[in-house]
Amino acid sequence: LAIGKTVAELDRVHKAVKAPLAEKVSLLDGERKRIKDGLLEVQDGIKQQIARHEAELQAIEDALAARVQAIKDLAEIDEHSSTSDQVRAALQEAQGVSVDDSFRHHEANAALAKSKAVAALGEILARVEAREQQEAELARVKAELAAKEQAERDERIAREAREAAEREAEQAKAREAAAAERARQAEIAAAEAAKQAEIDKAAAVEQ
Repeated sequence: LAIGKTVAELDRVHKAVKAPLAEKVSLLDGERKRIKDGLLEVQDGIKQQIARHEAELQAIEDALAARVQAIKDLAEIDEHSSTSDQVRAALQEAQGVSVDDSFRHHEANAALAKSKAVAALGEILARVEAREQQEAELARVKAELAAKEQAERDERIAREAREAAEREAEQAKAREAAAAERARQAEIAAAEAAKQAEIDKAAAVEQ
């Protein structure tokens, strides 16, 4: 019981002593939170400014890199499906690119990209022009061959038509000759028949 009373007194004294301390601690915690929230708000504002600034810098960097890439892309042309006019236009565009200090720290890269693009497009243009010349020559040869074959077909058709006409003429002549021969034979037969009739008539009269 004595110990129990001592414990109860200990709790009472603890509570009495703690009450003012707890109030101070609560006040301290609240003041700390107010100061900390203010500092964090300032910090967040600074972080947002830094993030916006970094985003702006990154956008500028991306834009410069894109300009350099656009120069490189001029040489990315399919020479097998492109005409010499298309390649020549791309070459003129590459040659017309102005590389200046607007590229900032990418100026050297832009100059190198332009040089490579112009050289590559020049080589592509030469190959495409050679291909087109070969295709034009092949088309000319094909056209000549087709014209020759057509002329030979026309000549063969005309020859066959002449031969058919000659055969038809010969057959017509043969038919005319046969008809004339039949007519002559008919006349001879008629004359012989008339002569025989005269003979028969004379024989009948004589009889």
